[in-house]
Amino acid sequence: MNLSTSQPPPLNSSTESESAAQLSPMLVLEAARRWWAIATPVGLLAGLIVAAILYLQFEPLYEAKALLRITTPISFDGSKNKADRSFLANQFAVLYSVVTLEPLLADKEIATIPDLVEADDPIAELKRNLSIKSAYRDSNQWYLTYRSTDPQVAAMLANRIYESFIRTKGDFDVSLRSALLSRLEELRKDKEDDVDRLRQDFRNEAIRNLNWDPYAVAQTESDPGASALSYEKQLAKLAIDQAIVQYQIERAQGIHQKVEENLNAQSESIEISDTDLATMVDQSADMLQHNEDLARAQAAIKLLRKELAEIEQIAAGDPANLPRYQSAQRQIALQQEQIEKLDAARQPLRESLMEVARKDRQGAWKTYQQEVISRQKEEVARLQEQTEQMAIEERVVTEKYQAEIEEIQNAKGRTFDMVQLQTSLERAEEQALAFQDREDRLRLESKNLDSITLLKSASPPVKPAVIAPWKNMLMGGGIALLIPFGLAVLWELRVGRITDSKQIEKQSQLPVLAEIARFPSHADGQRHSRRVTRQLRLFEESVHHLRTSLVLSRPLEDIQVLAVTSSVSGEGKTTLAAQLAMSIARASGQPTLLIDGDMRAPDLYDVFEIPNQPGFADLLEDHNSLGGYVTKWDEHCHVLPAGQLTSSPHRLLANGAFSGMLKEARATYKHIVIDTPPILAAGESMVMAKAADATILCAKRDVTRMEQLKKSRERLKGAGAEIVGCVFNDVPPNRYSYRYGYYGYEDHGGV
Repeated sequence: MNLSTSQPPPLNSSTESESAAQLSPMLVLEAARRWWAIATPVGLLAGLIVAAILYLQFEPLYEAKALLRITTPISFDGSKNKADRSFLANQFAVLYSVVTLEPLLADKEIATIPDLVEADDPIAELKRNLSIKSAYRDSNQWYLTYRSTDPQVAAMLANRIYESFIRTKGDFDVSLRSALLSRLEELRKDKEDDVDRLRQDFRNEAIRNLNWDPYAVAQTESDPGASALSYEKQLAKLAIDQAIVQYQIERAQGIHQKVEENLNAQSESIEISDTDLATMVDQSADMLQHNEDLARAQAAIKLLRKELAEIEQIAAGDPANLPRYQSAQRQIALQQEQIEKLDAARQPLRESLMEVARKDRQGAWKTYQQEVISRQKEEVARLQEQTEQMAIEERVVTEKYQAEIEEIQNAKGRTFDMVQLQTSLERAEEQALAFQDREDRLRLESKNLDSITLLKSASPPVKPAVIAPWKNMLMGGGIALLIPFGLAVLWELRVGRITDSKQIEKQSQLPVLAEIARFPSHADGQRHSRRVTRQLRLFEESVHHLRTSLVLSRPLEDIQVLAVTSSVSGEGKTTLAAQLAMSIARASGQPTLLIDGDMRAPDLYDVFEIPNQPGFADLLEDHNSLGGYVTKWDEHCHVLPAGQLTSSPHRLLANGAFSGMLKEARATYKHIVIDTPPILAAGESMVMAKAADATILCAKRDVTRMEQLKKSRERLKGAGAEIVGCVFNDVPPNRYSYRYGYYGYEDHGGV
């Protein structure tokens, strides 16, 4: 890890926006982890209260059902009468419409129902409690249901709604069908008049020009215009055939051109695979001839077997005695023998051709491509010859067609005017038939208006359909359960605690030097000594990792004085400073001094179980040398406790005694670690950080806020301190071991 002393880039406005806490799945999980012990019971209690309130306010609902049969009206073509979706959708739309429900409110008995009186919109209340659902799957029977707290009201409204629906539907159907029938009849008559007029015009034109009554006899091949139509069909077929042949020519030419380009571009270094050789062999003349012989023998057997079947059908007795039958059987046997020989010879022939091709892959491949080019040229020539024959045939047919047309026009007048008349007539006849068909359908349906039949009226239900509002209770209770967790998420979003080291690197732009495992508490040590021992090992190893990173990333002698600080108190800087000093002293074997610079709230004397006096504050006050104030904790690690503070720490640090003491310490000790006060709470910490060669800023998981870390960084930067990075403290042991592993060892004592 490179501990370059260059300052991190300044925080600008964009960094400020990026550092703000953002709602994310990780934030939600961290909020749930931190607050679940409080949010869960509070949420459960709130959910139970909400569910109880909903239950106590709920009145049981009774559901009255009227059984209906809904079928599609019988159609003119006799199709099935099962209700389809579009028909059902139309009927349900009428059922829920204002036209059906509004007349019910004119009835005083219905208008005075308490539920409707209390409702802001009585029609909406009717719709909310009304429903229609299938009685059985794939059935035409349906339940019209109505829910109410009063079973008598539920039954009455279900029956009244059905009656109003039938009246509305009947009026609607009758008026609609009457209007449609009237319009269809009008259109049909107009179209029939057009048909009569066109028929008369067509008949008169045919008699006048062709001396032919089209309604007297059916048109035959000898009728005028039949030959012309035949020629038109021939010309159309020729045009299609010519297009197909032209496509085949272009395709063959394309294959020819592509193969020729490949052949010209081929070099001796091109790899010809066995797959290419197999393709070449399968298309060779020998293999094609072999396949043709095999196909010829198989076709002969097929014809001979057909001949045998015909003999068996016409033979009076046993066909096996007939000479013709026996001859056919012998021929089949011979052909079968020939097929077996060809099948047996196919693989050896193919292998021999492959062997020959392998000996000269390049030459064989070129020969094959040249054969392909030759075949494609022959195919193009054949197709071009076929095109020329078609062109000749087209000219002949065109001449005959034009002659026929000229003969008809010269001899018998304007035949094509008749064709136009006939087309108009056929179109008018089709439209007239369509109008007549639709009119017949509507007339038949009008006689079958009862597409909805009441099979059973609704009766007052005995038992309630809904005893409790389970769905509402579940939803309300669930929402109430989630509210405390939601508040926890909002709180964490506002507070912006640091939960992962990646947040530090991303949002504060400070490098993370190391993650430090959580130091085990005394309570844990009394209950689970083995677990605490393991946690202590993890803590020590994480500090050793920090010390190793410092040593390997930069010569340790370049950082003689190291300040360990934090944003606020309670972030583990004192424990880290103590363990780091011991780790440096034991690993280097050099004298190391640990200074408790937190004169307002000293802790190091308690950690090392040494007297707090005399100490750092006394030394600064007395302007003495280090000798009488330092406690030797072991051979290499010496501790300067905080001492007794009798005046302002700012005055003590500003009188020159601190710089003199630090100068003396540099001359005496190889390494010096200063445990400073918190940056945001005590200004003297910045004096110590500036005097040090490097400063480490501690951030504690779930305690340090991102804004606090940013402000500490800015203050240290403004004071001129050399910030080398941040240490992420108090990582849970299981999380630390999962991320970095745990290399266990027997109990040999701390290192």
